[in-house]
Amino acid sequence: NVTRFGSFKQVSDYVVDISSKLKAESVIRSGHPLLENLDLDQFLADAGIKIDSIFIDNVDDKTFEQRLLRAKAADADIGITGVDYAVAETGSCVILPEEKLSRLTSLAPPHHLALVETDKVLETLDDILAIRRLTFLEHEGDMGSYMNFITGPSRTGDIEQTIVKGVHGPKEVSLL
Repeated sequence: NVTRFGSFKQVSDYVVDISSKLKAESVIRSGHPLLENLDLDQFLADAGIKIDSIFIDNVDDKTFEQRLLRAKAADADIGITGVDYAVAETGSCVILPEEKLSRLTSLAPPHHLALVETDKVLETLDDILAIRRLTFLEHEGDMGSYMNFITGPSRTGDIEQTIVKGVHGPKEVSLL
């Protein structure tokens, strides 16, 4: 699902609306810089929806904190992430490793809302690969530990050769 908006306020209103329609009790979000512009925490709290940011930030016992984050992600109804790029050719979202980001936000809840700025929409997969190659060269090989492509809910045809969606990860993905 792809929806375009003209302002951060419209995005925030949409997130509150879809959270209410889904009867979401718990929402998690990543610490992606794009989400800082939205003030989602306040909008969702005003609507009576619990929201948590899930990331590890300067804690002594990271193992305990990781278990806590996994539990929050597993219990959440919606995960909200910013994405670094979107690829028009495939409809994919691209998430790159950064501080304050957790892959669990996009993988564990049944609904994933991915937000991207229009200037981060690339035409083809070749474009993202060229950008990553340039990053590799500019940073002498240090470009992070992964690159996550999300192109909608998982699909499998293993069960009686019938396509089943959402077997692993979210059952619905929306790009805003």
